[in-house]
Amino acid sequence: MKNRVYVFTGTGNSLNAAKIIAAALPDCEVAALCRVAPLEIPANLERLGFVFPNYANGAPRMVEEFIRNSKLPAQGDTYLFAAVTYGGMAGNAIAQIGAQFQQRGWQLHYGAAIRSYPNAVAFYPMIRGVRFFTRMSDRQAQRAAKHIAEKRNTAIPPVKAAAQKYHADFLAQLPAGDSNFQVSGECVACGRCQALCPAENITLENGTPAFHHRCEGCMACIQFCPKRAIDCQDKTQKRRRYSHPKISAQEIMHFRGGA
Repeated sequence: MKNRVYVFTGTGNSLNAAKIIAAALPDCEVAALCRVAPLEIPANLERLGFVFPNYANGAPRMVEEFIRNSKLPAQGDTYLFAAVTYGGMAGNAIAQIGAQFQQRGWQLHYGAAIRSYPNAVAFYPMIRGVRFFTRMSDRQAQRAAKHIAEKRNTAIPPVKAAAQKYHADFLAQLPAGDSNFQVSGECVACGRCQALCPAENITLENGTPAFHHRCEGCMACIQFCPKRAIDCQDKTQKRRRYSHPKISAQEIMHFRGGA
């Protein structure tokens, strides 16, 4: 039987974790969660999983929408798992995903929290210690992969109302958050930001990136710009940039193109 892992990724943390998990499973496909992702989930999968970053105590909006709108078959014997990558706290994300699937008539069997490099560049500076976080994240992803391969069960916590509200308020302000993005004269119109954006929120107009207010807040456009030409207000100009050391922009672009 086949296995499938869906991934939402901005700078590569979740994609790297998903690749580690998928490598431990037989016949496992890693699929991109992005605006053009097909909504039909095959029946009779042996394992079905979701890997995504923590966004203010929950999952990214695109993950929520995919679970809510997907053509989901009856669960049957399919083992369902979720893994959240996080920089500070894992928050309410696993509980939230468990509740969403419960509403669709599915049971979440396993949830894992994988500590990763914190990289929301619009909210704080990029700290040192990339190698430390990478090693730690790989170890935790490998442990989760072993548990998932063995089909272990974990207790899924209940949703915390206060955390749920904080998450909902955060997601509500994200789409128009790109109004704060600025593009400097260093831009060379390479199109990398457009190709990387999971929301198809960026187009090149007269050689300059234009943002269309359906931002997912992944910061890939800022983090991966080869000329550091995209910034958020006056916050990010002097901040270092980050992308996962094992995941290139080209890999993410190719990954999204195959979704």
